[in-house]
Amino acid sequence: KVKLTIVGNGQQAVEKFQEKSFDLILMDVQMPELNGYQATKEIRRIEIENNIKKPIPIIAMTASLLKEQISRCYQAGMDAYIPKPYKPEELVNTLYEALT
Repeated sequence: KVKLTIVGNGQQAVEKFQEKSFDLILMDVQMPELNGYQATKEIRRIEIENNIKKPIPIIAMTASLLKEQISRCYQAGMDAYIPKPYKPEELVNTLYEALT
């Protein structure tokens, strides 16, 4: 069973992370207020501050496949990325890898 929580910006993503428990975050890198990089850094800071031993997997969703953008995803603390538009099997494989 899959339950989705959808937010409109990076600040809301951080707030939801603080309110509820999630298994995984799909993070769009281009969002208003806080972009995906900033939101991920904030989530990672909160995890460290709260001594969370197993960080939540965060998967970037981006239309850019430039090396510098991919590198920026990892530098922000994301675990993987999925290029947009994505193929369903790419999404499923990336989700599986992140959760195992």
